[in-house]
Amino acid sequence: MISRIVVAADGSEHANRAVDLAADLALATAAEVIVLHAMRRAGTGRVPEELQELARVEHIEVTERAMLENVADEITRRTADRLRARGVAKVTTQIVHGDPAVEIVDAARRSNADLIVIGRRGLGGLGGTLLGSVSLKVNQAADAPVLTVK
Repeated sequence: MISRIVVAADGSEHANRAVDLAADLALATAAEVIVLHAMRRAGTGRVPEELQELARVEHIEVTERAMLENVADEITRRTADRLRARGVAKVTTQIVHGDPAVEIVDAARRSNADLIVIGRRGLGGLGGTLLGSVSLKVNQAADAPVLTVK
């Protein structure tokens, strides 16, 4: 029985297809869906050089960290809205920092997820061969079943 699904969200086309499939599964099983966005890095507390003039003129300070967190918030909000629009009643969101594969596996373990749903998206070329994709790493490390969506 599937009662809790972790779905990895990064806003990409593959991730959105994974979210749609997670929604279908959640509706069929009345499962809770945990939307997880993993930020590879948290960013710095400084204002990026490109925005320093704007900060000076407008008297605002937009740090790299704040910009990255805003993007993460937007991705998780849109993903949760997408799930709710498809009829999923139980949706929660999490934003974590670190290696995405490690964080996805850890989140699934912490939440006792019955299933991880993730989009397939490789780095391509030599980079993908040397480093491997997040979905491949999750498949290898997860205790729960992993459904990889193309």
